[in-house]
Amino acid sequence: MKRLWLGIVLIFLTSGILLVSDWNQRTAARGGVPRVALLQHASQKVFDDGLAGLKQALAEGGFAEGRNLSIQYFNAEGDVGTSNTIAKQMAEGGYDLLLTMSTLSLQAVANANKDGRTHHVYGVVSDPAVAGVGVSAANPLDHPKHMAGIGSMQPVESAFRLARQCYPGLKKVGVVWNAGEANSLATIRVARAVSKQMGIELIEAKIGRAHV
Repeated sequence: MKRLWLGIVLIFLTSGILLVSDWNQRTAARGGVPRVALLQHASQKVFDDGLAGLKQALAEGGFAEGRNLSIQYFNAEGDVGTSNTIAKQMAEGGYDLLLTMSTLSLQAVANANKDGRTHHVYGVVSDPAVAGVGVSAANPLDHPKHMAGIGSMQPVESAFRLARQCYPGLKKVGVVWNAGEANSLATIRVARAVSKQMGIELIEAKIGRAHV
């Protein structure tokens, strides 16, 4: 799983490099190094692995912190209010690039950076199209010009098929999902379709407020 997320982040960082290909010209003009702000939603393994992949990709791209790159790390520790406050600080901080890991971090920074004054690259997001940030579901290339990234939906179908393989008599599966998070809603929709196709009864326990 760690290798999977490292690969995902490598891809999303590549998107960022393409998006900000004029970094060197802009930073050279003002005699500095690129300043990056990164928002991680919480101290969880999936985001920690993403951060490890990010650092690895930067190193492979020739970027070294303290030499030709400056990164300010932020962590909301799972609190949405804190995330929104940090996002505002990032959007107004004069950074060359904003990076986010998680759907909630993507939404917070996208909302604070609506005017597109700073390029924004996102990753570790289940489905960018349902996040409400302007990414088209029909055409992923249709997105705000200052924003790029990649969706990395969880392997829901593979999980169900593995469960059936381990337990051929599987008839019911219980799942808890958060109605207040777009990524959770996107995932449960996939789970509903897969379970129906496989003849498995999906027993849902919904938490959080309804997603609008």
